[in-house]
Amino acid sequence: MIKLVNLKFIFLVVVVLVILHISIISSQKLAPERVFVYVQTPDGEYDRTAFCFGDVFKDKSLFIDHKPLEKIEKLSDIIDTKKWDIPGDYGYYSFEPNLGSYGGDYEIRIVCTGNKGRTIGYTIINNTHVPCEVKDRGFLIC
Repeated sequence: MIKLVNLKFIFLVVVVLVILHISIISSQKLAPERVFVYVQTPDGEYDRTAFCFGDVFKDKSLFIDHKPLEKIEKLSDIIDTKKWDIPGDYGYYSFEPNLGSYGGDYEIRIVCTGNKGRTIGYTIINNTHVPCEVKDRGFLIC
């Protein structure tokens, strides 16, 4: 009888520890591995001529400075776009912040300029603010 009570107690402790471990892991806000940014003109069409770059701050120190974003020919060639309601397949730029599975304080600043060098859009993403419509494992679509 005593062994059965000890066994139940040990089982209960293990279950509680597993639940705590899962809740801690799921509450961590890891940095994205890749960010896809949609750039459009004032007319609502995707911008074919934009130049976008990103800065990454890690623990409030500059980690990456003015890294150019890669223009994506067709987003569906990279990810399964049928899973989400997104504006289209074209007009996306890709940014890899190179933070791996970093879970500390970070900030990603993405700026896009038009053909005359004027800023046409920007977004700021950090560990407490993610203004993107799609958030999936490892990537964001903004």
